[in-house]
Amino acid sequence: MKKVFLLVVSFIVFSFTAKSLEPVGVVFPYTGESANITCELIDYGAEEGIESIFTQELGELAPNSSGIIYFMLGKDNVEWTEIEASSISTYYVINVKVGDELKAQFRLDELINLSARTPAGGSSTLTSGNFTTVGELGGLTTNIFVYTGDGDIELDKNNFNEELPDNATYMVVNNSGDDSDIDFLFPPEVTVTIRPREYIMLLNVGGNYYFQLKPEGDL
Repeated sequence: MKKVFLLVVSFIVFSFTAKSLEPVGVVFPYTGESANITCELIDYGAEEGIESIFTQELGELAPNSSGIIYFMLGKDNVEWTEIEASSISTYYVINVKVGDELKAQFRLDELINLSARTPAGGSSTLTSGNFTTVGELGGLTTNIFVYTGDGDIELDKNNFNEELPDNATYMVVNNSGDDSDIDFLFPPEVTVTIRPREYIMLLNVGGNYYFQLKPEGDL
C-alpha cells in the first residue's frame, strides 16, 4: 500500500481568534489525469475515540501541467463555517481520499497557518512552473516550483528569483523524471532531502528561505 503524506512540522505561531473557520487552500501533488476527491476532517484526539467532524466531496479534479491539484476546502459550505476555530487542535487532520483510498493527510492548523499568508504577488490563486535544471529555477516567479528533470540536484536560497515577494510561502515539488532526489541546503550545515513525489514548504523572509512543512512518504 502506498504511503500517505503527513504534515507534522511548522514554525509559524497562529492565534485562532475567529468564531468560525475560513476556507483553507489545499495543494495536492497528483500524477494521474484526474482524481475524484473527498476530504474528511477527523479529530484523532477526541475523548471518545476518533471522531469525524466534516466531510466534503470535491468531485473530479484535474491536476495542472505541473502535476498539482489546488482546491479550497470549505468554500461556500455552511457546515464548514459552523466549526469553531477555537476548537481546532493539533489532532484535527484532513484526510484526502481519491475514491476510497487515502492519499494524503494534512494537519488543519498547518493549513490555516499557510492560508493566512499572502501568496506570492498578492494573488489568491496559486501558480506553478516547471524547472529541469538549477539554472531554470531562477527564472520562475510562481508560488510552486516543480522539478521535472533527471538526476539528483542541490538547491539553496541563491537559486531562487530575487524578485520573489517577501513574507510569502513557496513550495518545491519533486516530480523528477527518473525518481531523483532534491537536496535543499539550509545554513549553516542542514540538508533537507525532497524525495520523488514529496514537496517542501518554505517561507521567504528577506531573501532567506525558512523550512516550514515537509510531508513524509510518497503518493
